[in-house]
Amino acid sequence: MPNSTPMAQIRRGLSRHPDPVLAARELADQLYGPDTGAVIFFCSAAYDLERLESALADRFAGTQVLGCTTAGEISLDGYTQRALVGMSFPRSEFLVVTDRCEHLATRSLLSVCATVGGLLKRLRTQAPGAKAGNTFAVLLIDGLAGLEE
Repeated sequence: MPNSTPMAQIRRGLSRHPDPVLAARELADQLYGPDTGAVIFFCSAAYDLERLESALADRFAGTQVLGCTTAGEISLDGYTQRALVGMSFPRSEFLVVTDRCEHLATRSLLSVCATVGGLLKRLRTQAPGAKAGNTFAVLLIDGLAGLEE
């Protein structure tokens, strides 16, 4: 029997504007809605990352925003470079828990696994019904770090 549950409204966006403030505005215009709970973005390392971070924080105030640089961006238009792409998730449909692992080059795999374990514990506390069929994880590694594996 087909699933009759409507799909969550995950918004997707793309900006090729070279100015990080204008790119953030353009992306926000495509991603932001009254129910936006979290935004994930991927950007070219060619952007002034401090200005982009500030502009995204301004545009998505009160919303979880996470992202990383890439060696190329993938959008609905296909593979592109020197762009800002992203997606947003409605808070009514998604619970997002996040953590940040800094200094990956000097951290042990066990400490990273402990971070993941802490995230799972937080998720299960906040969403007791979370299970393999309704849960997914995303690991973002900065494209400049060279530590994707």
